[in-house]
Amino acid sequence: MKFVAVVSDKTQITAIAGKLKMLGCKVEQVLKRTGVITGDSLHIPLETLQIGGIASIAPEQVRKAQ
Repeated sequence: MKFVAVVSDKTQITAIAGKLKMLGCKVEQVLKRTGVITGDSLHIPLETLQIGGIASIAPEQVRKAQ
């Protein structure tokens, strides 16, 4: 499942992205300025990815142009 995660401390975003990779996620983007990480959890439930340093994590929402 594709996800969007917001970190609680932007200075730790690279380390948090590394932890997500170690858990088996595919990290697609690490947006240091905004503190956002996007990726794919593959088979891992998002609840499992609510690790230290992540303020929130949610499924990516794709909006279609109208």
